Amino acid sequence: MKASSKFTFTTDRIEPYIPDWRGVKEEDFNDTETEISAKGEAMLMGGISFERKYGIDNDLNPYYQDITHFSGIAGRYSFSAKKKDDQCDNKEADSELNGENPQLIILKPFDIEGEKVYLFKQNDIKKEL
Repeated sequence: MKASSKFTFTTDRIEPYIPDWRGVKEEDFNDTETEISAKGEAMLMGGISFERKYGIDNDLNPYYQDITHFSGIAGRYSFSAKKKDDQCDNKEADSELNGENPQLIILKPFDIEGEKVYLFKQNDIKKEL
């Protein structure tokens, strides 16, 4: 399973808060364009398999046993986010955040062993003879 998501938020006008007593008018400010974009991606994998094992116990009784193998759920994720201010000459105002986890384990592998199912028992055959 793989999932990804991306969103972008853009605004072309940020109203600064300036108290009236400072004497600054709204026209004194230039329009500002700010863009925030983020992207995330996650991939999860897992598997399941079935096995039927045949065997003979110590008393020579044949049996089979079902085993379910589950590989667990593992994967990885990554994300990035950027903030960009086009009007600002100071590039330090731009910021970027990246992260990833190459080994994400949600559920560890395990096996489920079923009970032994005897095909027949040696003692039952001897009784019938």
